[in-house]
Amino acid sequence: MSSNRNGNNFDLSKPTFDLFSLRTFRNDALLQYSSLNQSEPLRINLYLILTITLFSFPTLSEAVIGEQATLITTILSSLAGIASTFLFIQESSNRYQTIKSN
Repeated sequence: MSSNRNGNNFDLSKPTFDLFSLRTFRNDALLQYSSLNQSEPLRINLYLILTITLFSFPTLSEAVIGEQATLITTILSSLAGIASTFLFIQESSNRYQTIKSN
């Protein structure tokens, strides 16, 4: 009967890919950060969904609201999409900087 208790099964220092910052970090740093900042992945996901929705509004507007997008609504949705893209990038880079410093 052999057991692998000293193996790498529970090695918390091995690198883990973080999907929100698109980089690899130590697993223990990522776990510690994630337990302290539980709402941050939700904000990142919401900004990403908002970005995709706003940039696709001119294409989907006829199917969703029954009217074609006007020039003004297209410009407004594009500007709001740029703003939400900025917020998404800012949240992702803040996450990266904070995890990196741990």
